[in-house]
Amino acid sequence: MAALMAAGLTYLGDELALVTKGTHLVQPVPVSLGLKRGSWAVLAPTYPALETLETFRQADGTEVRYLPPPNPSPPRHPAYPVRHLVFPKFAPNAKTTLTPLGPAESLYRLAEAGYAVRGRLEQHIVEELIGWVGALDCYALVLNDLKRAVSLLRDLLQG
Repeated sequence: MAALMAAGLTYLGDELALVTKGTHLVQPVPVSLGLKRGSWAVLAPTYPALETLETFRQADGTEVRYLPPPNPSPPRHPAYPVRHLVFPKFAPNAKTTLTPLGPAESLYRLAEAGYAVRGRLEQHIVEELIGWVGALDCYALVLNDLKRAVSLLRDLLQG
């Protein structure tokens, strides 16, 4: 997300997305990005001030630095439609690729990422979720080249 922000894309949130029931619009949650130690060197050329940010240790021992959003003012719209779901995974020895996913794999990855539903997971909610994800373009992003990944995502968003 930090690389996408540096490339000029609108920042709505980091690891959390609030999706409105029924409309499936995403409500912005523009909190600071939690950058783990492994990303610091990769992002340092883009964000030189990253080295000066305070380091925090999470309960699990992970070291994190928090990069504030580029524009602290509220987003222009209260909610945005979702057109794509992209599931990124860093793979140091792999080629950077953006591969389409089918609805079943996308639903699995969404659940694995921690999709939470308020209340009980009833049949009508599952059917609504399947219908929503089935109508989206979903992708797996395998990356080791950040510039290439940003390029692929920009092409996707402009296409």
